[in-house]
Amino acid sequence: MFQTGYLTIRDYFSEDDSFSLDFPNREVRQAFFNSLIDHFAQVQPRGSEFLATEIQADLDHGDFESFTKKMNQHFAKIPYHLFKDAKEGFFHAVFLTFLEKSGLKTMAEIATNIGRIDLVAESSKSLFIFELKVDKNSECAFDQAETKKYQERYEQTKKNIFIIGINFDTKQRNISDWRGKLFSTEGKLLTGLIPRKTNPLVS
Repeated sequence: MFQTGYLTIRDYFSEDDSFSLDFPNREVRQAFFNSLIDHFAQVQPRGSEFLATEIQADLDHGDFESFTKKMNQHFAKIPYHLFKDAKEGFFHAVFLTFLEKSGLKTMAEIATNIGRIDLVAESSKSLFIFELKVDKNSECAFDQAETKKYQERYEQTKKNIFIIGINFDTKQRNISDWRGKLFSTEGKLLTGLIPRKTNPLVS
């Protein structure tokens, strides 16, 4: 992708002789994620755009109940046969792609000094750290992110930081539950979000 111009060099790390690559512009980035959502989820990109504004607003306001319901609407559009033998990576990739289609800049597998963050998304107002699990529970996901203090990496962003644990259910093929908290730009806990079940079929 670099050789064909779809990615460009953003940074160089001399300590391990490695490069950081990124998309050269928004149009290429959008085209790439459009192709992902069409290939992996068989969902037409236009079909995922009508909820984009609402999804980003839900996140900025910490309304994760509404956010997860909208994300599950996206998952409901994916043909059932694509979920056959779906592993954790499938749910992660689809979730990231839908976030990206909502206008959020996303980054996956971010290394810290004591762990690796599954997914980070950023809006103009806030930063969201997602820890994702499959067939476990959101408490397990959230506790991992909180114990490893993932928010410390982003305390200099001058944005409020949400940490959200999310669990995917392979039988229902969507998000089953979530748990999260909001931290200030200085890393202080502002409020705990009440965890709720978003799937009525999950007890």
